[in-house]
Amino acid sequence: MDGRLPRTPDNPGGGRVKALHPVLVGGGKYPAVSIRLFEPRPVRIEQIARWGAAPSELLEELTAAVRRRMRVMIEGGRRQGRQRSFSALANDGLSREERVIKIEDPEEIFLDLPNVVTIEARHAPPGSVVKPYTIADGVNAAMRMRPDRLIVGEVRTGDAALALFRAQMSDHPGLTTFHSESPQAAVHR
Repeated sequence: MDGRLPRTPDNPGGGRVKALHPVLVGGGKYPAVSIRLFEPRPVRIEQIARWGAAPSELLEELTAAVRRRMRVMIEGGRRQGRQRSFSALANDGLSREERVIKIEDPEEIFLDLPNVVTIEARHAPPGSVVKPYTIADGVNAAMRMRPDRLIVGEVRTGDAALALFRAQMSDHPGLTTFHSESPQAAVHR
């Protein structure tokens, strides 16, 4: 089961829940539950620098690249801060006047901007005739929604990468994250 915790006064960042039935984990005795709480406020570049995740000069250059409408991909391994860095670049680099279409699976990026449309991919329900709605489907739909910026939360599959590259080659500037342990591994993948 995939679920979401809403943003509330007690949990202003919201969160994500993943639960597996006991039959799937450890011989059927107990379920496995994972809860990921999100930041309570939008992350900013200054915070990333204070955490020591990257030098201020690099963060300023990346933010300037976003402002110049360059295509930016944040690449990193597990628990390396891709989503937080991405959110900071987007929140500090995108104009509040831009129409931003964000495609994610699941939604994780918190943008403090007034004109954001989020498209969320979904898996086909087990035993259902309902088709899945993939990242590639979301990118295809977003290209018809007149975005100033196209954001793909994380490229995990080849069809998502192909859709993203196709969108960016058709002059839709954007940002994305990519799970990989190195830039060389990202190119190979």
